[in-house]
Amino acid sequence: MLEGFSQMKVKEILEHIIIIEIYTLLTILAFRKLFILGIDKWIIGDHGDAWQFIWNFWWVKKAILERRNIFYTDYLFYPHGTHLYFHTLNLAGIFMVFPLLFLIENLILVYNIAVLLTFILSGYFMYLFLHYFLGGDKKRKRIDWTKEIICFLGGCMYAFSPYVVLKALGYFNLLSVQWFPLVLLFTFKILNEKSFKNTFILSVLLVILFFADFHYFYYYFIFAGFYLLFSVTKIKPEGFLNFALAILASSLVLFLVYSPAFSMYKANRSGYVRDYFQTITAYNYFLASPFTMVYKIFPRDLLSLYFLSENYNMLIDSIVYYGIGYLTLLAASVFIQRNKLHKVGFLLALLVFSSMIALGNSTPVSLKMNDLLRGILPFFDLLPVPARHSFLGLLSLVLLTSFFAYNFVIKLKGRVFFLFLLTLIFMIEYFPLNYSSYYHVDTPRAIDELATSNENVSILNIPHMGNTQGMYFQTIHGKKILDGFVSRHDPKSAIILNKLYEAINECNKWQIKKIFEELKTRYIIVNHNYGEDYNFSLNKVFKCLQNWELKETIQNTKIFELFIPD
Repeated sequence: MLEGFSQMKVKEILEHIIIIEIYTLLTILAFRKLFILGIDKWIIGDHGDAWQFIWNFWWVKKAILERRNIFYTDYLFYPHGTHLYFHTLNLAGIFMVFPLLFLIENLILVYNIAVLLTFILSGYFMYLFLHYFLGGDKKRKRIDWTKEIICFLGGCMYAFSPYVVLKALGYFNLLSVQWFPLVLLFTFKILNEKSFKNTFILSVLLVILFFADFHYFYYYFIFAGFYLLFSVTKIKPEGFLNFALAILASSLVLFLVYSPAFSMYKANRSGYVRDYFQTITAYNYFLASPFTMVYKIFPRDLLSLYFLSENYNMLIDSIVYYGIGYLTLLAASVFIQRNKLHKVGFLLALLVFSSMIALGNSTPVSLKMNDLLRGILPFFDLLPVPARHSFLGLLSLVLLTSFFAYNFVIKLKGRVFFLFLLTLIFMIEYFPLNYSSYYHVDTPRAIDELATSNENVSILNIPHMGNTQGMYFQTIHGKKILDGFVSRHDPKSAIILNKLYEAINECNKWQIKKIFEELKTRYIIVNHNYGEDYNFSLNKVFKCLQNWELKETIQNTKIFELFIPD
């Protein structure tokens, strides 16, 4: 008996290893160009927020080694610094690969590994959750290959969905969806099984989910709310008590860590709350991702509907394609298997609800729904991008499709053809076979020289806001900078920048010299995304300064050295 048990365990372990390997191969296939260009030189994404997340890796390591407060830095917005409580640090993603920061000096390589690992774990953790969701695996005597394939495809659908893939362009925090199915797995275990261990694990996972991104922490409670509402008569009191205990324990930990942030939010709510932006229209759910095969089939004039929303800003938040094939399959499944709808009715309701609120202010109804949620839910006003609420729609679609597909295919004689059809839909509509967004910047020689210099100086980057490349260069030269780009910085952080801007605008040479002398500002670095419409116009700066020298120009990056007399 023990021998049979051991053999089954070995088979299960091998099964999981094979599943992880296949997700790894799919991830490598999707981002194969990165390995050709150089995984240690080119970054997955664009030149926007990706640089900011590389800075996050650098800062967290530095803060821990130097025993600094992770949630405050004076290396940005020097000398006042800024709090990072409302910044997209993604501590969960950083600690996921934290040992690599001590083994690998190249931060681009560490970041790329973290991004790739996120896709692998997202697929695998969804695979685990679907196994439980479709019916627990206790005391199984043989492998149910139909279930294996459905769960595997559900993980593929989740990990490589257009919503997730587009976040790889630079939103590492929003890309980190891998924790969500793991949290759901232990939530369902708590509500169905008697185990204090599950309660402890869920409380830890909720803390991890919060530190990955506040959006998903919030979405978890919306998901849980729908499930509890539809299943209130089925949940045992003991299960609900353990669930509440896990929520209480995680909330206590988060309150102890984040209590300064809560007080800052309360004292300056208007400074942290933004108006709705980056909204979508209902058309976006039917418009394919530019990285998929199906995209080439769409007429160009149809794709122009991406730009229909008045608040359209960038593709990264506007690609929320559910998949015409998946939606058709779901509609047919609901019609055919109406008798099973009571088991997943909460998911259908959640799909409709999330798809509606994701429309933001593009329709009167969705606008009223968002305004209502802002009014009654605490901290919901910190989520100003309605398009991201479509994540709950994606999640619901994955679970619904997997549920109906499994219950349909187990009764079907031609199940091989149906499973092939599911695979084909995934490869055509979701898989990013044409992913091609990578970015590279050469490090100027002057930056390397600064890195080896012990001189105590500060640096001004131009442009002074939204300049993530300036933050990336800081991870190399290690000097404090007068500017920075964080999700939400303290209003006081920009005092020096505002004074400097006024002085430059008025060409107040004495004030400019005084600020640069006090802060020991020795260099001005003008980065790739500079133009003529930034506050610190070079023409104005050097019109008021006499002693300066152009040190180096490389890839639209200019480095100037200032000579301020003592």
